[in-house]
Amino acid sequence: MEISSKHQKSSKKRKRKKKPTIENGLEAVVKPECFDGLTNWTKLQQVRSFLSHTKKFLLGILITFVHFSTILCDIISQTLAQVRNCLSIISQKVLEKNTKERVSEDSKSAGQSRFSKSYKKKRINKNSQNKNSSKKMKTVEEFEFDFNKRRDSNSTDTDVIDNEETERIDYTGLTKTVALDCEMVGVGPKGKDSILARVSIVNAFGNCIYDEYVKPKERITDYRTEVSGVRPADLQKGKDLYEVQKDVLSIIDGRRVVGHDLKHDFDVLFIGHPRSLIRDTSKYKPFRELSNGRTPSLKKLASVILNLDFQSGEHNSVQDAQVAMMLYLKHKKAWERSIKRNRRK
Repeated sequence: MEISSKHQKSSKKRKRKKKPTIENGLEAVVKPECFDGLTNWTKLQQVRSFLSHTKKFLLGILITFVHFSTILCDIISQTLAQVRNCLSIISQKVLEKNTKERVSEDSKSAGQSRFSKSYKKKRINKNSQNKNSSKKMKTVEEFEFDFNKRRDSNSTDTDVIDNEETERIDYTGLTKTVALDCEMVGVGPKGKDSILARVSIVNAFGNCIYDEYVKPKERITDYRTEVSGVRPADLQKGKDLYEVQKDVLSIIDGRRVVGHDLKHDFDVLFIGHPRSLIRDTSKYKPFRELSNGRTPSLKKLASVILNLDFQSGEHNSVQDAQVAMMLYLKHKKAWERSIKRNRRK
């Protein structure tokens, strides 16, 4: 009986679980029952660590791939935007070239017609006088455009009349110097791009000789009425761009063109003009000195030089052209002298 009791005690001792031991400074993991057949438990631990490292490595590769793909998408979108801008510039140049060719072809065909140049000039002058008989110089809002008082004392009316001597300030025909101004409306996203909406031309006496609205060929997203003064109803009765281009080119051909920041006006008209015949009030050096060498606004020039309250609300292209003409006539002698001096250099 004593032997059997000792045997039972020894069997109980054998059934006790072994406590984990420390091997190589690491706590040994107790073997589960399902791995009793494995002789080397450390190999299983190495496999597990290898799999965890592999998982981390693959996740890192995936994250870097996503990061570089986003960068690549940004680069592609920027490249596409640049290509789109280049294509728009090219299309504008092609359109300008085509319009010039069409205008030149029309002028050639008109020259070969049975009407002589003198007859056509008389006919154009009669039409312009009939159309613009109601567009004589009047008081505009709060001030009056008195061109005789504000004209350069050394310039005479006969300096600006075509083949005619007159002292009438109500002359509505063409003169050697004309002033041009355009109003634009916005197209495209948020109305950032500009297209032509209205063109106005006045002669050297400030009388309007041309004033037309232009039918848009694109969907207008911003009429800019608070600045341009253009409304949807105005453009419905407008002319096509090609007709307006043809009219403007026939008026300014061989004449001095006065205006403020004329580059933008010629750009939206898709026409050009000889540099020697352009008198831009935003480029004249004495005017720029009023803004410390920067481009002065037409409102500031009118206020400082002409003492006029100007552009207090909606802009008017006829009024803008009149003010530009007044600025030019007031400084005409010095302006033309500086141009001659620069040509000699």
